[in-house]
Amino acid sequence: MNIGIVYPDNLLPQTGTTARTLGFVNALVKRNHRVVLFVRGRNSEEDDLVRLLGAEYIPVPVPRSSPHIIGSIAYVVSLISAFRVVEQRVHLDLLHFVTLGLSQFSYPLFRGLFGIPLVSDVHAVTSARFVAAGLPKSYFQWIYGLAFEAVALKFSDLIITPTDESEKALRVKFGRGLISAIPNCFWSKKVNMKSASSENKKRNQEYVVFFHANFMPGPLSMLRSIPEAKRTSQVVQQLNCRGHNVKLWIAGPGSENLTEELGPITNLGYVDDPFAYLLRSDLVILPVRDQTLGIHSRLIEAMTAGKPIVATREACCGITPYLTEAGILVCDTLQEMVDSACSVIEDSGIRKILGERNRQLAERLFSPQSVGLKLEQAYQAVLKGKQLRQLDSAEV
Repeated sequence: MNIGIVYPDNLLPQTGTTARTLGFVNALVKRNHRVVLFVRGRNSEEDDLVRLLGAEYIPVPVPRSSPHIIGSIAYVVSLISAFRVVEQRVHLDLLHFVTLGLSQFSYPLFRGLFGIPLVSDVHAVTSARFVAAGLPKSYFQWIYGLAFEAVALKFSDLIITPTDESEKALRVKFGRGLISAIPNCFWSKKVNMKSASSENKKRNQEYVVFFHANFMPGPLSMLRSIPEAKRTSQVVQQLNCRGHNVKLWIAGPGSENLTEELGPITNLGYVDDPFAYLLRSDLVILPVRDQTLGIHSRLIEAMTAGKPIVATREACCGITPYLTEAGILVCDTLQEMVDSACSVIEDSGIRKILGERNRQLAERLFSPQSVGLKLEQAYQAVLKGKQLRQLDSAEV
């Protein structure tokens, strides 16, 4: 298949949405599909990254100084123009939009002008009023999410969402077409696993917890990243109060702007490949309270790295049916997280067993072959539906 993927933002710095996008590109290329990635703006480093994965990079330029609404309209016009140019040399079988945004309002145009099947990637239930218990979205954010979700559900031939939980919630609203739960596919730049392992052995009774998130100013940071970083810091501080030598490394876009209220941390700022730092850690703590039913890229990365995980139930969204196989200690309170983290730190055998369970389960669920096959089957169902509709029209 020839697949067009639309990412209406910059690929760098990498975030959870970027990781999902690059993972899908990697999975599809490995299954011998041709992938054309439409990316907002023009960036030579992003071009190199996409080519490294074996896909084609198509920049969608937009004037930087454009106000938000005007810039979005300019983006849609530029996207259609870029699509026309690509179609002159390669016919795309479908167009996959990997994140909700104002680009969704181009759907009617793509349908009317090109008749191409459209796929929407709804990462979470964006119409949810609350991000987490006691943390409501602003009315503007809520209405924004309602509008985008409504457009995606109305005009898409296929809805992709990362968890079974979000699939069930969206299926109630999706009156026609297809919906499929497809998790993130892990992808990272190459790292030296042996070097990371030996560095862990050199540390004497010192343990590292690594926390990576998007801390750029905005609703996501205020409602998710910063509160979760604070709770992780609280767990680490209590571990140190119990006599353990635990360091908390925090990294991600915008982390350099974090205040001292997080307590004693090692602030790494933006790092080019967070997975390399994750490999050097001993334990991952995920005190997530998110109720939007999406999957957490930190969970997938930690499992793939073979790290033991202490997490809330909300953090395990997307792998709930597999928890008995996973190396995850599920906790309901912060105190339970402290107790569980202590048991992991104090027993190297437990760390090894939990980490290996996570690694094996991640290979089954999040590998390029596993995710690529699911994407392929979902796309084929869309194309089959299109062929049947064409046959019906011809008979009439």
